[in-house]
Amino acid sequence: MTYESVQPGIVSKHTFSAGAHYDPDNVAFGPIVGLDEHTVDPGAGFDWHGHRGVHIVSWVLAGTLRHEDSNGVERFVRPGVLLVQSTGGGIRHRETNASDTEPLRFVQITLLGDGPTSVGTTTPPATVGGVRITVEAVPKRAAHELVHELGGGRYLVLTLLD
Repeated sequence: MTYESVQPGIVSKHTFSAGAHYDPDNVAFGPIVGLDEHTVDPGAGFDWHGHRGVHIVSWVLAGTLRHEDSNGVERFVRPGVLLVQSTGGGIRHRETNASDTEPLRFVQITLLGDGPTSVGTTTPPATVGGVRITVEAVPKRAAHELVHELGGGRYLVLTLLD
């Protein structure tokens, strides 16, 4: 089940409880507390906001994501690249569509976890906060996996590690 939320310039599909769609039986899968897919209009985005004690992984499916944070980091993330943020004791950031003409579509995963504040990029497969992130054509769908359909015969698979 997914929940949809709409705000100016952004349509989001949430896998877990979010905002007005609270379901106490659907708040997490292991350390994963967020799995959202966002479609962002040209020039729109999420304004400055804070996080702490989590890892945030953003995977761009189409368009270019502009990330800025309170540590002065600015990155432009394109399709196929994972932006990995560890928020440590706290960080403020904003994420916007870098284009004035093309829509942005990206998946964002939020995992509980400690560690120093950092921002970097990688490509799947990757391991973040005890979760293996892969992209597969035919997912296994095991009990310790969370699968998100991306379209085009691709699936984002999040595997809980011991």
